[in-house]
Amino acid sequence: MEPVKFVTIGTTSLFTQYCEETTHLVIDDRGLHLPEQACYEFPGIMFSRPGLDLRDLAVDECGTLYLLDGGTGRILMQDSCRGPFIPLGCPYDTLPIALTDPRAIDLDRRTLYIGDGNRLIALSRRNLQVRWILDRNPDGTPLGKVVDLTVDRMGRIHLLESRRTLILDCGGRILGQINLSGTATDLCFTPDGGLAVLGLQSLFLISKDALTGAIRDGHPKPEQRNVRIDVENPAGLVSSDNGYFIIGTGTSRVPEPALFRMEPQNDVILSRITSYRGFTRRLAIDRSGNLYLISGTGEALYLIRQADPLHMTCPLPDPAGTFSGTYWSRVVDSRNRDTRWHRFVIDGIFPSGTGIGLQYAISNDPFPVEWHEGLPGSSVNQGERRRDGLFLADDKGRYLWFSVRLQGTSTRSPEVSRITVYFPRSTYLEFLPAVYQEDEVSSDFLERFLSLFESTWGEIDNEIDHLTRYFDPYGTPPEFLPWLGSWVALSMDEAWPETMQRWLIQNAVRLYKMRGTPAGLVEVIEEFLWEKLGAGRVYILENLPPPCPTSKVACYRCQGETGLSVVKEDDAEVSSAVPVLRECWEGELPTVPEWQSHGCLYYPPTGVKPILCAVQAEHWPAAEREMTLSQILFGGALFCFCVLIAGVEPEEADLQAIRRIISEWKPAHTCSSLKVLLSGIALDGLTFLGVNTTLSGPGFIIGRSVLGRGAVLTDLEDGGRLAPPVKIGIDSRLS
Repeated sequence: MEPVKFVTIGTTSLFTQYCEETTHLVIDDRGLHLPEQACYEFPGIMFSRPGLDLRDLAVDECGTLYLLDGGTGRILMQDSCRGPFIPLGCPYDTLPIALTDPRAIDLDRRTLYIGDGNRLIALSRRNLQVRWILDRNPDGTPLGKVVDLTVDRMGRIHLLESRRTLILDCGGRILGQINLSGTATDLCFTPDGGLAVLGLQSLFLISKDALTGAIRDGHPKPEQRNVRIDVENPAGLVSSDNGYFIIGTGTSRVPEPALFRMEPQNDVILSRITSYRGFTRRLAIDRSGNLYLISGTGEALYLIRQADPLHMTCPLPDPAGTFSGTYWSRVVDSRNRDTRWHRFVIDGIFPSGTGIGLQYAISNDPFPVEWHEGLPGSSVNQGERRRDGLFLADDKGRYLWFSVRLQGTSTRSPEVSRITVYFPRSTYLEFLPAVYQEDEVSSDFLERFLSLFESTWGEIDNEIDHLTRYFDPYGTPPEFLPWLGSWVALSMDEAWPETMQRWLIQNAVRLYKMRGTPAGLVEVIEEFLWEKLGAGRVYILENLPPPCPTSKVACYRCQGETGLSVVKEDDAEVSSAVPVLRECWEGELPTVPEWQSHGCLYYPPTGVKPILCAVQAEHWPAAEREMTLSQILFGGALFCFCVLIAGVEPEEADLQAIRRIISEWKPAHTCSSLKVLLSGIALDGLTFLGVNTTLSGPGFIIGRSVLGRGAVLTDLEDGGRLAPPVKIGIDSRLS
C-alpha cells in the first residue's frame, strides 16, 4: 500500500502562492473571506428644530461638534460629552463679525474657518477673536462664492469655489490654486493625503504629489482623475480610513434617496448604507468612524454610529449586488501520472445561511479538461467548522486544479482557513479480504459506504502519523505550548507573546545554564521587550562596594563565565567607580574613556545624593530626600541589583511581567528593583551617557540663564495678533 501524501494550504503566503485568480475575495491572516465594510446602526436625531437651516458641520479630534446655522448666522457647539448645543459668542451669543451668507465651516486645533459668501473668516477657537479675513485674490479681484472648505493635517486650508480650489496657509496667504474640469459641491481628503472633489456626476481625485506640485510650481491644473459616479444629484462627501468614500443624495427629485459607499479603484458604487433612507445636505465623520449627517432640508442633524465592535463589519457586495467570491488555484502536481486523488478537507467558519462550493479538474495534461462538482448541497450537514469530500474514483491524472466559491449574506461571510488535499487514493476497502473487491458494483458501493467512517477516523490516523509536530516548539499549536513547556519545567506567563514562549522552550537547555546570572536575565528580558514592544535594551547595576586598587571585577557579557580584570592603581577615576556592564576584556584593563566608548555603566560613588530643586523637593518623598542614590536604587539590602530598561517605555502590565521574569530568573538569595531610563538628561534622574543620554553643543543662552528642562519657545497660536489695547511704540516695543 502506497503511503498517503497531502498538500495543505493554510497560510497567507501559501494561499497567495497557489492562487491563479480571485474574484471578490480577500486573502489575509484569516484565510479566504469576502471583502468587508463597516456596518452602521439606524440613525438617531442629535438636534432638530423647525425653521433650522443647518448648512455645514465640523468635528474635531476630541469629538466636539460645530454647526453652521445659515438662518440666524450663528455657530452652535456641542462638547464631546454630548451636552446641549450652545451658540458661540460673547456677549449674548454674538460673534465678533456678522455672518451674512455662511456656507462652510472647518477647523484645526486653534482656528475656526468660516466660508461666508465671497470671503473666508478665521476666528480663534480660544476667544473667537478675528485673526484675518480673506475676500480678494492676489490680483485684487474678489473671491468667488465659497462652496466648501477643509483643512489638512499640515494646517493648509483648501477653499472650494464653483470650479476651482484655492490652497492657503494658516495665515490666509494663497499658496496655489487648482482649476477643476467641472462644477463641484463638496470636497474632502483621502487617507493618503490626496484631495477628492465631488462634482455633479463625477468625483475628481487629485493625488498628494499633484497637490504638492500645485503649491511648489504654481500649476493651476495638476493631474486629476475623474471617476464617474452613478448617483443622481450627489451631496455630501467624506472619506473613511480604509479608503472608501461615502456620498449622499441631495434633492427631493430622487425617488429612492440613500447613502452610498464607493471604492474609487473600481469606479463603481459598491453598496448602499441601508440604515439611512433620506436626503443629505452635508456629511462629516469622526475618528471612530461615526457619521454625522445634515438632512436635505437642514432642519435636523443625525448621528449614524458604527455597529458594535464585535460585529463592526459585514460583507461587501460585488458589482452585481451579490455576496459571493471565487478562488481559483494554480496546478497541484502529484509528480506521478494517473494519480488517483483521494479526498479534500476544507477547514474554516461556515455560519448558518452561508454556503461554500468546490469544483475540481484532474488531468495528465498541464491544463484542465473537465470540471466536476466536489461538494454536494448536503454538505451543510457537516457543521460550521469543516467540509470534506472524495474525488471521483474514475478521475486519474498527475495534475489537480480546484476552485472554491464562497456565498455569504448581507451580514455574514464564510471563511476558509485551510484546504488539504490527500493523494493517492487509499480506502478502507483495501484492508478487507479480496472477496469484497471482486464485484465492481458492490465494491464501489462498499468503498463509498466505508468512506463515511474514513472521513472521521482518517483525520485521527493523520494526527497519529504526524504526532511529532506536537513536540516541536515552532510547530505545535498555541494551545499546546504550556503542555510542551512543562516538559522543560517552564511555567508560561499569559503576558508572554506566543513567539517568546516558543523561543523559551526551544532554548530552555541553554538558558538554564545561565540561570541566576546577569547574562541569562538580560537575554530573557530583552527577548520579551523585542517580542512585545519591538525595541529595548537591558542593563544590570549591582550594589557593589567601591573597589580597592587590586579588586577583581566580574564581566557579564561572557555567557555566565567570570572574566577577571585588575584596576590600575594609578587611575584615580577607575578606582572610584565599578564597571557594571561591559565587554569582555583580556589583558590590561582599558582606561575610563575607552570603557565609555563601549557603553559601560558606572556605579555611583559612595555618598552621592540626587540634587533636588525646590519644586522637586516638594513632591519628593520626605524619607528619600536625604537618601543617597545607592539607597534609592538598591534600598538597604546587601545582595541587591537594579535592572535598567532603556530605549522603550513599557506599560504597567508589561512592567509587572518583567518583574515576574526577574523573580523567576534571579538568584534566590538576592532582591531586585526595576527602573525605566527615560530619554534625555536630568540631574535629578538616572542618566547614563551613551545609554539614554547624548551630550551635544550648547543651545540657546539668554543672559546668564540656559534654557533647561521643559522650556519651550513657540508661538502658542499660529497667525495670532496682538490684543486691541496694545499700541506699538507707546506701551509696547518689538525686539
